[in-house]
Amino acid sequence: MNQKLKLLFSIIALALLLLVASVLYQGFSKEITPESLQNKSQEKEEVAPDFSVFDLDGKEVKRSDFLGKPLVINFWATWCPYCVDELPEFNEVYAEVKGDVAFLMVDVPDGERETVEKAAEFIAKKAYQFPVVYDTELDAVTKYGVRAFPTTIFIDPDGNVVTTQEGRISKELLQKNISLIKK
Repeated sequence: MNQKLKLLFSIIALALLLLVASVLYQGFSKEITPESLQNKSQEKEEVAPDFSVFDLDGKEVKRSDFLGKPLVINFWATWCPYCVDELPEFNEVYAEVKGDVAFLMVDVPDGERETVEKAAEFIAKKAYQFPVVYDTELDAVTKYGVRAFPTTIFIDPDGNVVTTQEGRISKELLQKNISLIKK
């Protein structure tokens, strides 16, 4: 009888475990969609921190230079396959909206895998037209807490971060997020 009781309790425990796992799976699977994985949108606007980066000539460029205009900031590097993959779409969208929306394509040189020279050569070879700046002092990366490449930040004309995207984004999602920052 003791053996049968242990077996019964084991079956009941297993059934309860499966029931809890099923409920948790259903709850989490409703929240996770392909778009939610791609769009890590911030719920509230926050003031975008100012930073200093440099253009190819060594001229300082600040985020605050773009107040009054919607701004797309993309952090990237040539060693990052997702970054390289999305750059043609950024270039297309930049060509479409460059009079209305500012772009800052922030390359992040580390002096080894990524250098200013390597990135500049890559951009020239591909003939991209968007403005590229270099975060040689890691000021922008630090102030925005960039943890992954690529990361794209969308800032409204008032200087507020409206949404942030980690990872590769499609042309459609880029356009959608730009529509959020245009006033």
